[in-house]
This record gives sequence, structure tokens and C-alpha cells, in this order.
Amino acid sequence: MAILTTGFNISQSGLTPDTVNISFSGMQLTVEAPAVSQGGETVAASGTTDLVTSGASKPVFCYVINKSASGGGIITLGDSGNPFARLNPGEWAFFPLEVSVTLRVTEVGTSHAADVEYCYFTRT
Repeated sequence: MAILTTGFNISQSGLTPDTVNISFSGMQLTVEAPAVSQGGETVAASGTTDLVTSGASKPVFCYVINKSASGGGIITLGDSGNPFARLNPGEWAFFPLEVSVTLRVTEVGTSHAADVEYCYFTRT
């Protein structure tokens, strides 16, 4: 068993009359050693690849970043054919994923391959 400590900070000013500031730190998530601590994939133009498969016995916390250069591939994240997130080059996501879900990455909208890095941690 291990502890994964997370934090998040986002702020905005100048777009609306009010300043937006969302911040938290020190949230601790109890995790086990993952089957794959980290990895990298190149997703071909209009291609797909599965990062986490539905064979997992427990839910996981996932981190995915689109490492493509500016103008590179745009990706969606989803369960088979059901996308729930879209990441342009340089964008990232951190989210929980249920046991029965296969995390599929699909390159969309460009004729460029996408470089993806990921990491997942098994929940206890």
C-alpha cells in the first residue's frame, strides 16, 4: 500500500468581472503498486490504442498527457467508442476509472500521429 498525494491549482482573471481561483492540495489517495507504472504510446493518425484494459480487478486513477508538438495529433479518451475527454497537444487529464472500463485513446481531427504518456495507480 502506498499514498499518492495530489494537488491542483487553476486561476483566471481578465475574462470576467470576477477572478476565478480553484485550489486544493494535500489530498491523499491510497493506492497499490500498478501493473504499469508509466508508459508511452504513439497513436497513428486516425488510429486507436488501449491504455488500460477492462481486465483490471480494481478501479484505477489515470494520468494522461498529449505530448505531441504544437500542430500535432489531437486525442480523445473514452471507453471503446464513447469519448469523454478531448486533449489538444500539451493538455492533460487525471481521473478515476472504473474496473469494467477499457481506456481507449483515439487520434482525431488531424493527419498527424499523437504522442501520449500515461500512468495509472490501482485503488485499494
